[in-house]
Amino acid sequence: SGGLGIAHENEVVGSRWHGIVVGAMAAPTLRHNTISGCKKAGVFFVDGGAGELLENDVQKNHVGVELKDDAEPVVKGNKIHHQKMGGVWVYKESKGTFEGNEIYANGKAAFRVYEWGDPTVTGNRIHGGKAGGLLVYEMGAGTFVDNEISGNKTWNVEIKRHATTVLRGNRIHGGGLGGVSIHGEPDDPEGGMLGGSTPTVEANDIYSNVGVGVHIGMDATPTVRDNTIRGGHRAGVLVSGDGAKGSVVGNTIDGNDDGVVLREGACPTVEGNTIVNQRRRGVLVCARGQGLVVSNEIVDSAEWNVEVRGEKEEAAESAEEAAAKLAKKKEAYASLGMLVPVNKEAPPPAGLITDQSGATSVTLRKNALRGGGGGGGGGGGGMLLTDCAR
Repeated sequence: SGGLGIAHENEVVGSRWHGIVVGAMAAPTLRHNTISGCKKAGVFFVDGGAGELLENDVQKNHVGVELKDDAEPVVKGNKIHHQKMGGVWVYKESKGTFEGNEIYANGKAAFRVYEWGDPTVTGNRIHGGKAGGLLVYEMGAGTFVDNEISGNKTWNVEIKRHATTVLRGNRIHGGGLGGVSIHGEPDDPEGGMLGGSTPTVEANDIYSNVGVGVHIGMDATPTVRDNTIRGGHRAGVLVSGDGAKGSVVGNTIDGNDDGVVLREGACPTVEGNTIVNQRRRGVLVCARGQGLVVSNEIVDSAEWNVEVRGEKEEAAESAEEAAAKLAKKKEAYASLGMLVPVNKEAPPPAGLITDQSGATSVTLRKNALRGGGGGGGGGGGGMLLTDCAR
């Protein structure tokens, strides 16, 4: 039969392996313990291990709490902090319920989900990490609801490589690179699990991150809907990279430098959003960006409510001239916090709008454009189509 029992108010310190291991059919209650300085995980649930981890202090281990091989505990009210690597790892078809924990100041991603991990994570504070906050990748899933994810050094949330996460009703702010990044990676010649991601990012409050509010990158097809994206991002939503598609629907995008930016092979659907009070442009399509922009309300951008800027046809240039021009563009985009890698070997994305040429091309339909212009230089207005835009 499985192990039950209670471990209460113990100090587990300096283990040369894991601090506490909960294995097959075990379901103990671990409460008010201090678990620190272990060479592996502070608490390791494995082989279907379950039970409860309640109000413990888990600190300064290699990993704080690790779930592997169908583990499914309840992890509630703990402080998980200052690990050498991550705060929480969930993988190999583990699930688990995480509620009301404070996960902070860890060396790598605070909460990592991969290889069919599928936790339910509600009402936690994930903050102050030396790297990212939440990282989901390689078939990771999970449902993250009503968490506060803030002040992590890189992305507060990064979702990549076939991840199918649901991110709903969270408060995401103060990320050092941005709020949420969703992307795939180029095909792996050795057959690894790379490729795109299809998460749902819904009804979150995403604000005051450095860089970008929501980034949709190469080979990603997320649903980004009913979020509030506000508070001075370089771009509220940036869609860039070959195969960057998905839908951006019903969001309120308020008070960023640019509201929605489509570039470098992007081809999403942008529909039914309220895009207001941007400091530059409401919607910017440039640098081979494409897409369908329909039924949005785009109001009071300081420059143009919509700007579509194509690529001028130029005389043939040498390889050296082309390389120098590309480097100059990269430097300019990097200064704006909008530089992401592009898979140059991939074909232009196929989709509703693409003309297969890779040129900047967009369909604008049934949008309401009001106000606009009157910013710094006094120019701007409703819509600007320029530089061979289509």
